[in-house]
Amino acid sequence: MKNMLIRLDLRAAPSDVQYDYWQQVSPSSYRVGRLPNGNGLDVKSELWLQDDIVASQFSANAHRIDAVAATRGQSRAPYVKVRVYEAGHAEIQEVSGPENYLLRPGDVHFIDQSRPWSACYDRHCQKTLIIPHAIIGYRPSEHPIVRTFKGTTPAGRILNYSIKAYYASLEEGEPDYASLLAALEAALHGALGESRRADVRAATITAMRHCVLETPLSQKVSAETVARDFGLSRASVFRAFAYEGGLGRFRCKVKLDRAQDALAGQPQRRGYVSELACELGFSSTAHFSDAFQHRFGVRPSEAYKLTSRTSVPSLASINDPSDLEDTLRWSREAIARTTG
Repeated sequence: MKNMLIRLDLRAAPSDVQYDYWQQVSPSSYRVGRLPNGNGLDVKSELWLQDDIVASQFSANAHRIDAVAATRGQSRAPYVKVRVYEAGHAEIQEVSGPENYLLRPGDVHFIDQSRPWSACYDRHCQKTLIIPHAIIGYRPSEHPIVRTFKGTTPAGRILNYSIKAYYASLEEGEPDYASLLAALEAALHGALGESRRADVRAATITAMRHCVLETPLSQKVSAETVARDFGLSRASVFRAFAYEGGLGRFRCKVKLDRAQDALAGQPQRRGYVSELACELGFSSTAHFSDAFQHRFGVRPSEAYKLTSRTSVPSLASINDPSDLEDTLRWSREAIARTTG
């Protein structure tokens, strides 16, 4: 099987089971160190293998990791982890140097796996891409062990939302990582905002659209603010949303799709349509009802006749999450196939 999805939830497992599992997945590179107060790792993860990269969603309690061996067989681990923290943080310490790196939510971190380091983790939730050096032109000698792109900068936003969009596409079963890898490579060479490559521009547009999707629907979004946040021209923003008739219509479509998911399948309690219209930022219930009928052919009060878009089942995993031995086998195969 070329691609795979592995799910794991050890939050109810004894601490020694969690520890043993994690040590067996990557025994040649990492050692799980201190666990505060004898607590377990409280691990929950999803692991996708797609061609040459591994993508993981991972949460765990506070613990320490030592990347002391950092080798696979006779060669150093030739890959980098590209990571975004959604909650919690970590601090990485160089083993052979004085540098400390603080990894905060919202920033994008390139963490080299070919050199030894130690990390202290708070209780955290993260997204991590495991990528061979050669795919994105990563040369360890040109970078510190941790290179960070701040999430408040245009480059950081492009990378952050490109990664989030990639994970969303994994959930939908239609991943395309070519433009994401192009953006990562451009960022490493300081050319993310300047590149004229079609795949880098595609990644920027995807990131911008995903950012707009994640912005609270009651919050106003303008072409000017999007252009400023992503370091683009207003004309670039207009072109990105031209197919939908502009940024405003794109936002309206998103609002109505969210309304369909909230209303479809069953009758709603009295007053809920008005509450939903206000929550989604419509100027009035009448405006919301007219827009909803124009898009779906029925009034919101009749939306129970529709089918929710979220009723489509998610991508199935290849393992039985309750079978630790089966999960361990698939996890080790996924990691080994990518990292060597």
